[in-house]
Amino acid sequence: MCVRRWFALVLVVLSMLPAATQAQDASADAQLAAIREDLRHAGFRSAAAAVDTYLQRTDLTATQRNQALEIDAIVSLARRDEARATRSLSTLYTRDPGHRLSDPDASPVVQGAFARAREAATPSSVSIETTSAAYLGRSEPLVSLRIGEGLDRVHELRVSVRLRGTPRFTALVVQPETDGTASTTLPLGADPGVQAFEVYVEALAPSGASIGTLGSATEPLQIEVAAAAPVVAQVVPPTELEEEETPRGGGGDVTGEWWFWTLIGVVVVGAGVGVGVGVAVSQPRSPDGTLGNVNLPLVTF
Repeated sequence: MCVRRWFALVLVVLSMLPAATQAQDASADAQLAAIREDLRHAGFRSAAAAVDTYLQRTDLTATQRNQALEIDAIVSLARRDEARATRSLSTLYTRDPGHRLSDPDASPVVQGAFARAREAATPSSVSIETTSAAYLGRSEPLVSLRIGEGLDRVHELRVSVRLRGTPRFTALVVQPETDGTASTTLPLGADPGVQAFEVYVEALAPSGASIGTLGSATEPLQIEVAAAAPVVAQVVPPTELEEEETPRGGGGDVTGEWWFWTLIGVVVVGAGVGVGVGVAVSQPRSPDGTLGNVNLPLVTF
């Protein structure tokens, strides 16, 4: 009975949770869609409160934050809150100088405010640095980058690379990680030795505008990567392994050696001869006969 009462109490508490808690668990895109819906139905007050809460999230992408700033500026203009609209527009165009209104049919008031803010804004630069360039076991060299200040404004990185001495750059698009790191492989040249590259990097806002650079097309970074030495596996024939396993300086089985059995043969032959000689010497002299006794000389081998 106690378990049932506890379970019923939990259900009551869950049913009393505010709608804001459930909205917090929703995805950022779903929340943004709900705010747009309020704006579309002229719910300016609720949209203003919702977008203000939304902008406090720390997990927004650069695109999501810029879209929220656009909505905040439109809502503020609709409510005649010039100060808030100016603040939101200034932040938006500092983050992304190429931002365009999502609604091409916006009122002239809104379009004019956005155009003036875009012309007056001074975009802040994003810092980028290279951290390493090495083979790291890959068939192509890997270059690693890190975004410093302004990471939340970056949508993607564009890495332009060419082999030193070639005329054209190849653009590689890289998505940075949440910690600001990014990496990409560089095209391998025909020279098996040191690979020499010319590279420059651009940080792009959601509109595609460049908001930070590392190097340039006229003054690219010079990156040299030493070719990785191939790992050669040495194959040892089984016969050589068996010979190496058998000690050569003693300690093995001597019965398999030719000199062992030769020595045994010499010992056996010598022993037989010695026994024969001993028997011959130890026999008593034959008794003298009527014809006399003849002693033969002993022949020693």
